Amino acid sequence: MPKCYGIILSIDSSLHPTTNTWNLFGLIDNILTKDLPITIPLEIHVFWYFAPEDIRQDFEARIVIDIEKMQVKHSEPILFSSSTPYTHLRLRGITIDHTGECHAYIEWRRIDSSDWTREDVFWPFIVSLQPK
Repeated sequence: MPKCYGIILSIDSSLHPTTNTWNLFGLIDNILTKDLPITIPLEIHVFWYFAPEDIRQDFEARIVIDIEKMQVKHSEPILFSSSTPYTHLRLRGITIDHTGECHAYIEWRRIDSSDWTREDVFWPFIVSLQPK
């Protein structure tokens, strides 16, 4: 089964054309906003390891945002697979409608399953309202 070994929230990123490495810009640990709800065009980078038997198999993944330890929202599922043991997904956009301590998690499932598996890896950040 696939295993997530890292998740990062950033403002932007770029892929280097010759080395095929990612540069992440503006890692997020605090969001200060005037209004809620807000859809934020952040990038969510998810890093995966695939066992040999999972290579070229189809899976679905979704981002789940927990605020103050209660599940708030999850993204629409996306289909993914890998032809190598390690792969990287870049997802965009999250909607926040509460303030507090947040954790961004990844959940996944085989496309023939109805049960989601939540990985233990998460990215923490704080959402607060800007004083008026």
